[in-house]
Amino acid sequence: YNIRRVMKLSTIVLILSFFSYSLVNSIILYYVLTALASIAFSLMSILPLTLILNNWFNEKLGTVTGIAFMGSGVGGMVFNSLAGKWILAYGWRTTYKLLALIMLIAVVPCIFFVIRIHPRDVGLKPLGEPSIKPSDALERDDGVMLKEAIKTTNFQVLIICSILFSMCINTLVMTTAPHLTDIGYSTTYSANVVAICMGAIALGKIALGYVYDKLGVRIATIIACVSTGLGLFALTNFDGNTMLILLVVGSGIGCAYGTIGPPVITKSLYGKRDYSSIYGIVFAANAIGSGLGPFFNGYIYDISKTYSSAFKVALTLVLI
Repeated sequence: YNIRRVMKLSTIVLILSFFSYSLVNSIILYYVLTALASIAFSLMSILPLTLILNNWFNEKLGTVTGIAFMGSGVGGMVFNSLAGKWILAYGWRTTYKLLALIMLIAVVPCIFFVIRIHPRDVGLKPLGEPSIKPSDALERDDGVMLKEAIKTTNFQVLIICSILFSMCINTLVMTTAPHLTDIGYSTTYSANVVAICMGAIALGKIALGYVYDKLGVRIATIIACVSTGLGLFALTNFDGNTMLILLVVGSGIGCAYGTIGPPVITKSLYGKRDYSSIYGIVFAANAIGSGLGPFFNGYIYDISKTYSSAFKVALTLVLI
């Protein structure tokens, strides 16, 4: 389907979903709206923007992807703080209306009037010659089709690793605040640590994207894995001093992989020929892992009454 039309429709659905949050009177309706908002968000931002960047940039793809997606880190840092203050001042229903209004003002003009899918739409060519070629094992003129890719062992391994690694990243991001609260730190302190980590992720996306461009897919991905492991280790042994620094650095680089790594790896392995179809599956694998993470962490917590065991399992998976 036409990408711009999908993005426009998804934008409308997302804004209406956030506004409708302010009207909910049952948990079932909240779940339905969350499902709609999540689907709309993916179809409005993460998936299409990755495709658009691949159309516009044949070189420096990692760096520009990092710059483009650092917004999620900045937004997480700024709007989590603002929303918390607004909830206290105006209530959660009014806060959802304010967030919907901000989306209407900020997002609609970009999606409806600014974004162009291809550089040829404005008489331009992509930046640079193709700098990322398909691997030797899968080399084609401009990549391979999905039906060819799914038959290969490296595709199957990529999907498995995407699910497991996104579970580990989710564990690092989503359990920091509750874990710190559990071990005795105040809610305010825990929230501030999360805000610092979100800011680090914003910077980490640019840094990791640059590393992908300069050092290649293999080394950059190993760095992301090691960084995630350091963050999980810091949470397991958190002391508020050295481990705080390790947590911020580990989160900043490791969690940046979620938006930087998959599109760059996909293009490196399979080229641009059927990129959207192949990346769609890789993206879905990451989403499945992110969805399984909270269930896994919650189950471990219910059994042991601590997140430490979940951190150790995730750390083992990251190393593997």
